[in-house]
Amino acid sequence: ASEQQLEAACMAANDAESVLAATRAQLETIAASNTSLQSRLDTLTTQHNALREAEYNTSHDNDRLRAALPVLQEELLSRKAVIRSQNHQLATLRFAG
Repeated sequence: ASEQQLEAACMAANDAESVLAATRAQLETIAASNTSLQSRLDTLTTQHNALREAEYNTSHDNDRLRAALPVLQEELLSRKAVIRSQNHQLATLRFAG
C-alpha cells in the first residue's frame, strides 16, 4: 500500500472514531433523557393512582351521604315537631300565668 493509501486509511479511521464518539455521546444523552422521563412517568403514575383512589373514596362518601340524607331529614322534621309542641306548651303556660 502506498503512503497516500495509508494516510487516507488513517484519516478514514479517525473520521470513523469521531462519528463513533459523537454517536456514543448522543446515546448517553438519550439514556439520561429516558431515565428522566421514566422518573417523571413514575411520578405521574403515582399521582394518577392517588387521584383514582381519592375519586373512589369520594364516590363512596357521596353514596353514604345520600343514604343518610332521608334519615337525617326525617329526624329534623321530628325535632321540629317537638320544638313546635314545646313552644306551644310554653306559650300556653305564659298565657295562663
